Amino acid sequence: MICGHYSIYDETGGKIIVNSSTLQEINKNPRKYSVRQSSGGHNALGAIVFRFQNSHGVYLHDTPQKQYFNRENRALSHGCIRVQNPKLLATQLLAFDDSNEKIAVLEEAVKAYCKRDFILKQPVPIIITYLTVLIKNGKPIIYDDIYQLDKSLVEMLHHDMRTATTP
Repeated sequence: MICGHYSIYDETGGKIIVNSSTLQEINKNPRKYSVRQSSGGHNALGAIVFRFQNSHGVYLHDTPQKQYFNRENRALSHGCIRVQNPKLLATQLLAFDDSNEKIAVLEEAVKAYCKRDFILKQPVPIIITYLTVLIKNGKPIIYDDIYQLDKSLVEMLHHDMRTATTP
């Protein structure tokens, strides 16, 4: 916990001092507690996190593992989406929101690994598409179906085709 810069908090947001008795209490009802990693170069989410409303608990974030962007298979996260240039995206979002005065604050916060929340005045639609086949230069490129969604899609297509051809 200490080496990973993690802390445990109770449901009121109070930081828990970890010892054997508090760990026993946490084990009895773990849903009453949350774990957070402090900001800094060690943070698994990197320096910038983009939170947005969705029912899946997904967000966009920076990463300390920049080398992952050089890999052919980049399905290495735990469900969230790594952003290759988060500072550029954040700057563009602030400019789009007519909040240019906040860009300097963003840059200082990133340098100091200081937590700052920027709430946009205008909502920005985020559309996430999951594809396992892409056509590039007229040829199909097939990717691994890491979420195992193709099978149900194929079943639905076959069902719809049977229904459409039945008199």
